[in-house]
Amino acid sequence: IASFAADAVRERPPGDNAIQAGKGGSSNGKRLSWMVVNTDDMPFLVDSVAGAITARGFAIERLLHPVIDAVRTKTGKLVSAVPYDAGSKTEGQRESLIFIEMERADARTRAELCNEIDAALGDVRLAVRDWKPMLARLDADIAAAADPRAKAFLSWLAADNFTFLGHGVIATDGIEAEPALGLLAEGGSYSLLEDRASAKAALHAIRSPDLPVLVVKADQLSTVHRRTRMDLVSLPLRDASGHLIGVSNYAGLFTSQGLSTPAASVPLLAERVAGLAASHDFASASHAAKALTHAIEQLPRDLLFEMDDTTLHDLALTGMSLVDRPRPMVKTLCDPLGRYTTVLAWLPRDAFSTQRRTDIAALAVRMADGTLDGWTARMGEDALVSLRYVIR
Repeated sequence: IASFAADAVRERPPGDNAIQAGKGGSSNGKRLSWMVVNTDDMPFLVDSVAGAITARGFAIERLLHPVIDAVRTKTGKLVSAVPYDAGSKTEGQRESLIFIEMERADARTRAELCNEIDAALGDVRLAVRDWKPMLARLDADIAAAADPRAKAFLSWLAADNFTFLGHGVIATDGIEAEPALGLLAEGGSYSLLEDRASAKAALHAIRSPDLPVLVVKADQLSTVHRRTRMDLVSLPLRDASGHLIGVSNYAGLFTSQGLSTPAASVPLLAERVAGLAASHDFASASHAAKALTHAIEQLPRDLLFEMDDTTLHDLALTGMSLVDRPRPMVKTLCDPLGRYTTVLAWLPRDAFSTQRRTDIAALAVRMADGTLDGWTARMGEDALVSLRYVIR
């Protein structure tokens, strides 16, 4: 392993990545492949590399991530390397060295995986490079926001509730109004203008004066941090007369803190949750109020941002009824931009199995008349398992 890793890091041009994959040994009868990734030390490296590998369906058997103090020549040849010590003076530059032992892959697959990891690391560099400019733009948008709801929500995002990976501004004519940042920048993995239909739909949706901020899922998967569809937060930009002149779009991922914050404590959601409870005259400490809170917290957080008040009302009351009377149930809802359908299903725990899950997926595909884009399952202490299918 040491010889394999040393060969991989022997030469790396400044600002580039050194990635090497090859046949490894075997463990418990399983043949393995080895991979070494060497690059400048920065956030999101391990999870982004691991995400690229697991997205290919390979299991990671072992992952080591030492950070080294590397001295190199101007062309990138390694002169010396020692373990990085934050308490000591750095002789060279801080570099990450990631060693991965994974399921055996053939030579062609290993080469493709190296290219995919190299592209993902390029996106990591863009996100890290533009992180401070994105926060500066966010501060400017917060200061300029006329709607107090938008101001409060953006401030909440900034309080470690959102990982900012990209930013771009689209004018009302559908053209980028200023250079984009991070993953939305030229050379990044996602451009707001790639899907003009969605861009136009977002512009149409956000024209409503009652919509302070639009929160939806992006079409593309994030290659940085978590391998899932990015979240898009779109803020309407208006002139002094209140006319829409563009949209400021932030791409990223809600953090675990943001996803676990009670809905009643999240701007945009808190007002809606309080209004829902008030519309039914639920006393704050009553069983009904607690059941309503529980039902709302069980819903996927990103869907709470997307769904309208009518859908929220229907799903909240459905959730309350399922607590008191557990039974199979299916509900559908559409993405605000008309791109996909979400099918939510509830099933008794004892009835849940892989076969039952795939049967429900087939039913969901027929119901929505599309193709299965993904699914998730949630099993807690409740009597029911909740399933979510996305159909495009």
